[in-house]
Amino acid sequence: MKAKQFYAVYGVILALIVGGAGFFLYRGFSAYSAAVEEFDNRDATIKTLKKAAPFPNAANLDKLTAQVDDYQQQIEELNKALLRFQKPLNMNVKDREFQQILKNKIREFKEYAKARGMGLPDTESDPFYMAMDRYETELPESEIVPLLVYQLDAVERLLKMLADSRVEQLTTLSRETLPGEGDNPPAEEGTVVQKYPISLTFSATHSGFQSFINALSNDDEFFFILRIIRVENEKQEGPIKGAADVGVSRILNKEGVEIPQTEKDELYQLPYDEMMAIIEERGYRVESQDAQVIMGQEKVHAYCIIDLARFEEFIDTEEGAGEAGGPEKKKK
Repeated sequence: MKAKQFYAVYGVILALIVGGAGFFLYRGFSAYSAAVEEFDNRDATIKTLKKAAPFPNAANLDKLTAQVDDYQQQIEELNKALLRFQKPLNMNVKDREFQQILKNKIREFKEYAKARGMGLPDTESDPFYMAMDRYETELPESEIVPLLVYQLDAVERLLKMLADSRVEQLTTLSRETLPGEGDNPPAEEGTVVQKYPISLTFSATHSGFQSFINALSNDDEFFFILRIIRVENEKQEGPIKGAADVGVSRILNKEGVEIPQTEKDELYQLPYDEMMAIIEERGYRVESQDAQVIMGQEKVHAYCIIDLARFEEFIDTEEGAGEAGGPEKKKK
């Protein structure tokens, strides 16, 4: 009886062992079959690639070439668009010639400004020199003369804009030294856009100020960028709302001249209706100071920093070589 029980238990255990071994054998065989199949696929891919022609093929190469040509054409069109806003550098001006060019421009612009009624910061102790005072007594470095002439032309252009806009007074004018001028280090190679700041302050009417800003924004000879602008009204305080004293209104006679203060004081002592009747009877008119402020009849004082931008060419082209760059053409 005991022997039968032993064999029964032994049979069950043996069956479990055989079943487990078969299960793990099946799983191992499945993984083996998958690995063999993947190996065969990779082997077949490698053999196919070895038999195929190497890339890029002719079609892909033509497509890539067309994309490069299209990209280069777009850059050339951008070059042409940007170069319209800048004149080519004059490489023929010598350092000694620059001083005479500067003196001639100063003399001509003083006459130009005088004819248009624009005052200049020109005194005996500090004469007006178009922001290039150092070259009154010294010669510029020969390497920067072409760019210096270009900047001088741009300064002259700005000043004529002010005069044409009927600006009443130019108060200050200054510029930052050019790269390579004096102690200023040369521009970094590879810089696509160079900016040369010019600072000025002036006084003008609202219409004159607006005219100058419009001319600056639409100039087609130089690429000017208005970096900073600060505007202050001539009068810091506006009229008192609802007030009716001498500081708010003016009474003008038939010739448009303000009547004497004594007469104005006498009128202000009268009731409003009686005062207005006398004003009408005498042919006077009342001008509100509020209207002057609203209509922009007061003067403004403006401070501006204007960047003169100059573009290097992005790529070398035969048409633009030697025009857009500096004294030496740089490859980009």
